[in-house]
Amino acid sequence: METNNQKRTTHDHQNEVLIRAEGVGKKFCRSLKQSLFYGIQDVGNELIGKSRCDAKLRKEEFWANQNISFELKRGECLGLIGKNGAGKTTLLKILNGLIKPDKGRIEMRGRIGALIALGAGFNPVLTGRENVFIAGSVLGFTKKEIYNIYDEIIDFAGIEKYMETPVQSYSSGMQVRLGFAVASSMKPDILLVDEVLAVGDMAFRVKCYNRIKEILKNTGVVLVSHNMNDIAKVANQVLVLSSGERKYLGGTTGGIEQYYSDNESEIGGAKNEYIIHMKDCILDVRNPILKVKNNDYKAEIDLSFEVESKCDIEKCRLRVVFFDSSDIPVAEWDSAIYGKDYDLKMGSNKLEEYIEDVRLKSATYRVAVVLTDKGNVGYYFSVDYGLKVTISNENIFGAPYKI
Repeated sequence: METNNQKRTTHDHQNEVLIRAEGVGKKFCRSLKQSLFYGIQDVGNELIGKSRCDAKLRKEEFWANQNISFELKRGECLGLIGKNGAGKTTLLKILNGLIKPDKGRIEMRGRIGALIALGAGFNPVLTGRENVFIAGSVLGFTKKEIYNIYDEIIDFAGIEKYMETPVQSYSSGMQVRLGFAVASSMKPDILLVDEVLAVGDMAFRVKCYNRIKEILKNTGVVLVSHNMNDIAKVANQVLVLSSGERKYLGGTTGGIEQYYSDNESEIGGAKNEYIIHMKDCILDVRNPILKVKNNDYKAEIDLSFEVESKCDIEKCRLRVVFFDSSDIPVAEWDSAIYGKDYDLKMGSNKLEEYIEDVRLKSATYRVAVVLTDKGNVGYYFSVDYGLKVTISNENIFGAPYKI
């Protein structure tokens, strides 16, 4: 029978704050020569007990991270996202103790497992087996404790034949396999994972995310990824960085929407603000327009676009795919289901389609429009990014219906 004290202990354990960051900032210098001078200057100031002017930027310096605050509790996964150069990896290195913040403070509790860069923490001239024991020792494990989990690590990594081979001869995928297996099998209190998982093959990535879900009840995880499907699957909160600063901290859906919004602004100068893929037979695709009329139970969508074709193309098939805020396809309209074909004549064409009875729950959806041959074997063009529709079906509450 579980006592009140045991219940209280379990509750406290689950709500334990493993990471607390308050106003964290880190600055770097663009000039190597100037950076070396500042480094000597800062060390000298520390030796004589003189405080550094951490809040001020000196010549050629810039903030890689600035004023970042958040908390991570045991059992939580924080998705750390943002465009390239937003400061994600810098923050992970600060959390892992690889670099010191220039301002603010960080509290970390428990053992830390990290996979931040390929081969990080591995000695390249030592074998995989030797590196496993070194990594375990750094985390405070005894030799006997490492022996007890060694087979589990090797089984998860799937590279048993190469454990007596120097790590410098490993491929990038093999390094990721061993690195993640070590970091996760040591049962860390905090697991830091950078986007290096993208290097692994699909089967191993599935294993990794299943492992994260498995250990999450006793661990706090910080995950960096540009794959919003992965973030949506495992993260229960999201921190979005922009130019080194916190732009959003909150629920997963809102964080992913902020990420897409930031990336859309990046391509604002692109033609039509859309990413369009075209085969040689198509010269141009212009003015894709989606107009939505919302009712209580369904929406109606008018779709139109202009196509410039090099030749006559007969019996084309139109597909319209709707993606939710996690970039997961949730519904599709396919002209083949309705027995509709489209013919393109050489020169300018205007294609129009009316899509009725769209039973999607209220949300904003990204839309991809694809024109293929009748057998859906090859495409003529696709508008893959930049089109959005907002659905307001007040009486639809569950998962989206297929159109």
